Amino acid sequence: MNWSELVSDLVPVVAIIGAGFFALLRWIDLRRREVADDEFEKVFRLIMIVTGQHPGGAGARIVDQIAAVWMLKKFPKYSDVIVRSLDIDYTAVVSSPTFNSHVEPHIRQLVEELKNRKS
Repeated sequence: MNWSELVSDLVPVVAIIGAGFFALLRWIDLRRREVADDEFEKVFRLIMIVTGQHPGGAGARIVDQIAAVWMLKKFPKYSDVIVRSLDIDYTAVVSSPTFNSHVEPHIRQLVEELKNRKS
């Protein structure tokens, strides 16, 4: 077997391996994007619950809101979005004394934690 026959036999194998490797890289990139989109969707839903409504349109219960506040800690990557969304004056927006006494302190604590993490 001479050099040209060896090369001609290996070219299809190398091409198949290269195509498979390229397909794997594309799949990894696509999967990474899907995971990032899912994470952002979860953060958005949790922020909706904290602010008083479930994504389905129903009102959120106090216990749901408090749990959602603490679940947001799992997403430090989105701390800037969380802080910007939740660092508001709730007394001007929410007239519920129950919210102001039970949920708002947890929100304030989370916002302060996330702000301190950044610095």
